Amino acid sequence: MKRNSVLLTLGVQLVLLSGCGSGQAESAGPNLAAAEPSITVTAAVDNGVVTVGDLVRYTLEVEYDEGLLIDALVVPETLGDLEVVDSGRNLLRVVRRRGGLVDWIVLRGTEPGSYIIPEIEITGVAADGTSYEGSSTQVFVEIVSVLADGTEDIRGLKALEAEPSFSIWVLGALALVLLVLAIWFLRRRGSFEDEIVELSPHEVAFRDLEALRCTDFGNLAELREYYYSLSAILRGYIEGRFGLNATDLTSQEIADRLGEIGPLKPKQESTLLAFNSAVDAVKYAAAVPQETEIEQVYETALGFVEETMPGESPSAEDEVVESVGVASDEGGAAGVGTTAPAGSREALASARPQATEGDERFMR
Repeated sequence: MKRNSVLLTLGVQLVLLSGCGSGQAESAGPNLAAAEPSITVTAAVDNGVVTVGDLVRYTLEVEYDEGLLIDALVVPETLGDLEVVDSGRNLLRVVRRRGGLVDWIVLRGTEPGSYIIPEIEITGVAADGTSYEGSSTQVFVEIVSVLADGTEDIRGLKALEAEPSFSIWVLGALALVLLVLAIWFLRRRGSFEDEIVELSPHEVAFRDLEALRCTDFGNLAELREYYYSLSAILRGYIEGRFGLNATDLTSQEIADRLGEIGPLKPKQESTLLAFNSAVDAVKYAAAVPQETEIEQVYETALGFVEETMPGESPSAEDEVVESVGVASDEGGAAGVGTTAPAGSREALASARPQATEGDERFMR
């Protein structure tokens, strides 16, 4: 009997223990089902003590439950007063239903000192839209100077060494010698004796008119340019001789201001107006002049300059012609014993070169 009661007691205890175990299992089941996803962040640097200018690689190793989508890390320009040089993310394989990735940031310090890289939060989103977070710990970085202890970064200016006093005298003497040599060389070349000869308005006109004789009158473009040049030469002469800005005026404006052109005679005014009219017909109306008209307009310009240049007048020209005739009778040859006025038609003709084949049509 006693043995049976003991067995009965043991049986009751086993039943009670089994009931407690099932209750604990039932109570633990809801807790396991309600476990939330987690994100674990581990921060580290490859070297905690570096010198100024060295690079520091800072890493964030992130572990998270499978099914979470980890947000991209927004990297600022500076992190803990350290300059951010570069950054990126590397994914790790899933192990035991746990994903992993590594965010890395390359930092650089420009000043010695102790720096603290603050905590960084990593966020992830579950499939149902729930957001989860994980934070790293602070990391310390020490940046030391490359200079020895007690050495100043910027040194003071080095004192200037006094130049020997005799060097100033040597340089001054050398400069004086070079100046004397330069003056001697320039004087030997005659640079100080050269004088600029300024031509008078009628001399400039005679020179430019002579240059026009080389025009190819068979070329229509050169012929038109010839008429433009004739007009410019005479207008430049009027401007230099009488002070009227003829180069800036039209032919009609010149005609309206003839009273400002010195003591011109009526015949000379008519000659100038006729010359401008003939030239404008070729310049603006595209007229093609005949050979006789080409020669006539040239002689008109030349004659106007001869008649109006300083010291010349029709009476003076007549006296020259009479003296030429007398000398021809007495000397037996025309022009012997006479001198043409400087710049006149006779002086220009005597200075002209012999006519070439290209000038024959002009000279006829």
